[in-house]
Formats: sequence, C-alpha cells, structure tokens
Amino acid sequence: MNTPARLSRHLPRLSLPAAALAAMLAMAQLAAAGRVAGAEPAAGPGSGVGPGEQGAQLGATPAIPAAQAAPAIPAAPAVPAAPAIQRDIARRQALLAELEAAQAQGAYAEQTVEPLFNLGLLHQQQGRHKEAVAAFTRALQTLRVHTGLHNMNQGPLVDAIIDSNQALGDRDALRKNYGYLYWLHRRNVGADPASLIPVIRRIAQWHLALYHAAPPGATVAPLVAADVLHDKALALLPGDDPSEARIAVLYDAALVNYHLAQAVLDHRLSHRALREAMLPMAGAVPT
Repeated sequence: MNTPARLSRHLPRLSLPAAALAAMLAMAQLAAAGRVAGAEPAAGPGSGVGPGEQGAQLGATPAIPAAQAAPAIPAAPAVPAAPAIQRDIARRQALLAELEAAQAQGAYAEQTVEPLFNLGLLHQQQGRHKEAVAAFTRALQTLRVHTGLHNMNQGPLVDAIIDSNQALGDRDALRKNYGYLYWLHRRNVGADPASLIPVIRRIAQWHLALYHAAPPGATVAPLVAADVLHDKALALLPGDDPSEARIAVLYDAALVNYHLAQAVLDHRLSHRALREAMLPMAGAVPT
C-alpha cells in the first residue's frame, strides 16, 4: 500500500492541523517522485552526450577562444581644404604667375610693383608678416627706381610695412620706418604745413604706446619723444587757431605731460634716467 493510501485511512481520526500537515507531506512526496521520473538519463555510451557536453550542462566554464587579430583601421580620408584656403592658394598662385611674367622684363620692372604689393597683402592676411615685409620692401625699392625718392606713391607701401612691423613687434624697424614716413610727408608738404599734423600725431601715439608697453618705472624716453613731436605739430599752427586739429594736438600733449608728471613722482625711476630722457635722442624723433 502506498503512502497516500495509508494516510487516507487515518485522516478522519486526525485533527484539522494534523490532517493539513499530512496532506502537505503527501504532496511533497508526489512532487519528488515526479522530478525523479523526469530526470535526464546519465551520460553513457548510448546517451549521445559526450564528456565535454556533460561538463557544459553541469555549468563548467566554456573554453575561451583564442584572441583574434584586430581588424586594420582604414586610413582617414583626406580632408578637403576649406573654400577660403583654396581661394587664397589660387590667388597666391595667380599673383606669383603674374609676378613671374612681369619679371621677364627685368627684376626691377615697374610691372612687378602691383603683384608684389598684392602678394604682400595676402601674406599679411595669412599672418606671414616677414614674407609680407619682404614683398613690400621689394615693391618699394622698385617704385623708387621708377618714380623717384620723394614720390608719395610710396605712402601705402610704407604704411603696409609699418603694419607688419607692428605685428612682429620690431621696434627698431618701426622707429626707422616711422622716420621715413615723416621724411616722405615733409618732402611733399607743399603750401600747407598743417598737412603734416596727422602723421606727427600718429608717430607720437606710437611713442606713447611704447611707454605703456615698457615695465613700470623703466623709462620716460618715449614720453619725451612724443612731447617733442607735439611741439612740432603745434608750431605748424597759428597760436590763436581754434581748429579741431589744434584741439586734438593739445589734448594729446596734455595726456603725455600727465604721464610725465606721474613718472617724475615714481620712486622706481632714477634721476639719471630722467636727465637722459630729456636729452636729444638721435633717431628717436624725426626731423
């Protein structure tokens, strides 16, 4: 007689908790018997399950495949140049071709001035200021050969050279080229001496910028140079002249003298430096 049948005979005599307990026990035994009946057959010669498969079924760690070589990374495609760069390259090539054609008539042929000037401007726009100065200087020399030393057509070339000198921070070249610019304007002043005032103010403002760029208490020489230039500018105008040009020069002069007064009180500036700054400076102020 199986266990459920034996238990069923005694169920009427068991209390309710005991009967429930017996029923639960019978259900557990039936469930265990079902698991045994549905268990997989053991591996053997006819089971169709090899030793390796049996290990995999039991949760054995599968073999790790050998590392494979990483696929080759294709080379990045060439990035096309930006349209602006392409235009600059094409323009430079065209200017060089134009220059080469002009040079067929001679290294200092007048036809080379314009392509040299345009080539210098292109160098400037691209930040190649040394190359720009070289192109402008060659154009300037050629122009002087054909138009003379005093021709005001040199003005734009000198201005362009000064711009690149400024970008390079070349103070010696700036001093030289500002002096040449003043000399050029003075040779072409004509009947109106006051036409020199804009270039004088420009050079004076450069000297003031030099003072501000120097370490504190280092020198007042740029201020003295600017003050001398303002005196030159005021001497070109009548004393009672109420023009805007005179007012502008007076304002510039007042600003420079304010900085001079502050510098005199600066304990970092020696009296010797002040005396030397007051002496005439060769080449510092154009004459």
